[in-house]
Amino acid sequence: MFTPKRESNAYCSFSCYQKSPTKGNWKGGISKKTGVCEYCNKEFVARVYDVGKYCSAKCATSSRMQNIDVREHLHKINTGRKHTPEAIEKIRKASTGRKPSIKTIEMARYRNLGKTYGPETRKKQSEKAKLRIGEKACNWKGGITTKVRRIRNSDRYAEWRKSVFARDNYTCSVCGDRGVKICAHHIKSFSEHENLRLEISNGETMCKDCHINFHSIKVVQNGRR
Repeated sequence: MFTPKRESNAYCSFSCYQKSPTKGNWKGGISKKTGVCEYCNKEFVARVYDVGKYCSAKCATSSRMQNIDVREHLHKINTGRKHTPEAIEKIRKASTGRKPSIKTIEMARYRNLGKTYGPETRKKQSEKAKLRIGEKACNWKGGITTKVRRIRNSDRYAEWRKSVFARDNYTCSVCGDRGVKICAHHIKSFSEHENLRLEISNGETMCKDCHINFHSIKVVQNGRR
């Protein structure tokens, strides 16, 4: 029993007013309802006026993308579409310093697992990559990379390594192991013989362990350790 402040007051509190059957939005005390997702067949609970076909936005998007008409429509409206300079600058500022989470990296790895590209696609990617070298590269910092690093990262050096591996049948010349991680070792020092850096005859295949052991022994013999 409560004493109303006014004669017109019929409820003791706002919560009682909300539960009143005479209130316009009263639904009989049922505020939530159970539904079944049409995409993953999972039961979910939502508010009465929010219950739809899907349990989440992810399921809704996945279901729409399975529709060929929807995919073709999205492809049509987005083909040739480019961001404005203002939008590009806004995206750049928002992305600066941002690092993907471990979960995001794993999801991307899982999506691309076993995915291969055809010869035409690889050729197009290679041609586009060649246009983004030097001053046109996004990470260009004024040419601070050393000469040695430029040589080791060049296409000619990669071809030299492949040629050495193929000649030795991808087998370590020291221990004879095959199917392990291998390195292309310079018989005559890379730093002391510049003219022999890309000579196939100056290279030999070594497994990672033998390569480390070789240079460790060489350092000890030279009295550097």
